[in-house]
Amino acid sequence: MNPQSQQAQHLLDLVWMQRNSNQALIHFYQDLQVVETWTAADLWRRASAMSELFEQRKLPKAVAISLPNGPDFIAVLFGLWMSRRIAIPLPAPNVMIAEEYRRTLAGIISKSPIEFFIGQARDGKLGLNIPFLMMDELQDQAQIKHELTPLKFSPQPQDICVIQFSSGSTSDPKGILLSHQKILINLQQISQGIQSMPGQQLMSWLPLYHDMGLIGGLLSPLYHQVILHLHSPVDFIKDPLAWLSLVEKKGIHFLVGPDFMYKSLAQLMRRCPQPMNLSSLQFCMTGSEPVSARTCHQFNEVFSPVGLSDRALMPVYGLAEAVLGVSFHPFQTKYETEIFSKTKLAQGFAEKSADERDSIELVSCGYPLLQNQISILNEEQEILEEGRIGEICFWSPALTTGYWQRQDFFQEQMCSYGFRTGDLGFIHRGRIFVSGRKKDLLIVRGKKIFSVDVERVLSEKFSGKFGRIAVVGERDLDLSEDQVFVVIEQRGLWRRTKISRKEIISTLAGWVPLAENDIFFVPTRTIPRTSSGKSKRYLLNEMIQNGEIQRRQSWFFVYFLQAQISKVKMLLRVGKKSTKTLSDEPLADPLRKDLIAIFCLVVGVSENEVSFEKKISEYGLDSIQVVQLIHELEKKTGPIPILDFYRFDHLEQVYVYLKERHSKT
Repeated sequence: MNPQSQQAQHLLDLVWMQRNSNQALIHFYQDLQVVETWTAADLWRRASAMSELFEQRKLPKAVAISLPNGPDFIAVLFGLWMSRRIAIPLPAPNVMIAEEYRRTLAGIISKSPIEFFIGQARDGKLGLNIPFLMMDELQDQAQIKHELTPLKFSPQPQDICVIQFSSGSTSDPKGILLSHQKILINLQQISQGIQSMPGQQLMSWLPLYHDMGLIGGLLSPLYHQVILHLHSPVDFIKDPLAWLSLVEKKGIHFLVGPDFMYKSLAQLMRRCPQPMNLSSLQFCMTGSEPVSARTCHQFNEVFSPVGLSDRALMPVYGLAEAVLGVSFHPFQTKYETEIFSKTKLAQGFAEKSADERDSIELVSCGYPLLQNQISILNEEQEILEEGRIGEICFWSPALTTGYWQRQDFFQEQMCSYGFRTGDLGFIHRGRIFVSGRKKDLLIVRGKKIFSVDVERVLSEKFSGKFGRIAVVGERDLDLSEDQVFVVIEQRGLWRRTKISRKEIISTLAGWVPLAENDIFFVPTRTIPRTSSGKSKRYLLNEMIQNGEIQRRQSWFFVYFLQAQISKVKMLLRVGKKSTKTLSDEPLADPLRKDLIAIFCLVVGVSENEVSFEKKISEYGLDSIQVVQLIHELEKKTGPIPILDFYRFDHLEQVYVYLKERHSKT
């Protein structure tokens, strides 16, 4: 705990208090290399320059920021606070396909009267119909002064400084109002949970528009005077193990990330072991999405031989309405799991199971943080005893004051015990266990089953045999129960045979009744996602009901026919003398062959399925695959600016681009 930070009245105090320190505050990375380092004084000077510009331009009270992780985002964020404005962090474009990025922003803006938008040059072409300011223009006009000027008007503790939008896993993302005071309270609570010391080091790639990235990955290190090593999500996605290897090189003490980060690292390390030393790590915070017992076990098992302490993993539970943290597993103690009966869980009771066929392992999210109170409520909003499953309700001094222009909805979520989260869980031996979302609860033959539990069982049973999986239910009002649907993303036509519908039905037999036509195999990127990667089950269910999923399932056969037709066309062109287009060049062209091979490797399709005439979007690439594709191509061609890739609609255009670069070098 840092006594100095406890005296802060607003977030800007955290920087001003360290203005005379020569210690690095933030190291900014690009391609795993430090490109810039700031002290607290550097941050103050750059934010002051932004604040003056905002005053000169008379920007409105609330301003949206859509910028990638880096100096620009932080300078704008603190500049808005210096001018007593409100920052609205929105998804950044650097790891999102243009169409996905536009759709995400449009969805938020349609529900919120955002008056001004600061972003990158390409954002101005999105047609969002709101005033827009390019970051390049701000940089050109900013006048950074050497002297450190105190604030003219200090923010008040109760001033709203951030409107944090929920990630949108429901159909109605909400703008959560966070004041300086509320954020400082939660940062102090977190300090009780992590027990860090000034001068220690934290590494994060989490996007700063996300609550875990903004609070856990930026403001928490600032509060605790911990040195931050800030990466872009691209750095992690390109090469997760190379990113992790910086722990040893930089002496990192703390990591923060979602479950999928630790799962990805464990899987990659198991396939391709690499030398590294993780003995400096004191905690690896895992949250933001359901924490998997399997992931925790695998991560410890794989990395303990290279120095990882079995007490490093720290499962946590939180939500943006609490600023970030609600409960933490105790610092420097091994995470805890319990094996419960699936049958009893479905009946609303958390009871241990000795029958492997009727068991599910859940991870404890620890105990409530200082001054937080957690209750488990039934439908009548009465407190349930320990071991009973109900809605998680919490009260905290850090609890938000409401939703932006949605106070009516916020009040609906409040009760005499605090804020009803919509999460379902239970208390077992004083610890919090989260079992699912209330909206993702399925009623099957009178039993209550969570979509996430079914997804977890299938993922563990058929590990590596398919991509993303989602389970949804459609309520039959006559029967008062749900018809369950399973949607599985396959990365290629030829991978469909790796898992059959009968295998899925057999795996869930006696628990979730399914017919073969309740199971859909679809191309990658079919299951809609939020900006933080969670499945939008409500939207997926709509796609099933309107026949969209059924149509996409049939596209597999269409893809196959298109690939065969395209291959025949290419073979016919090889014999022609005319070379009017680059697509007429022989298939033996090494660059073309490399592009096809890399594309097949990343996307998970066969060469027969690749056509240079088909739109790239039709292959269902997600943002992570785009980054991985660029990374693999860079090994052959050298650095490729990620925004360049977003201009291409077809592989032919990628090929032309690579060939031009190759000819210049």
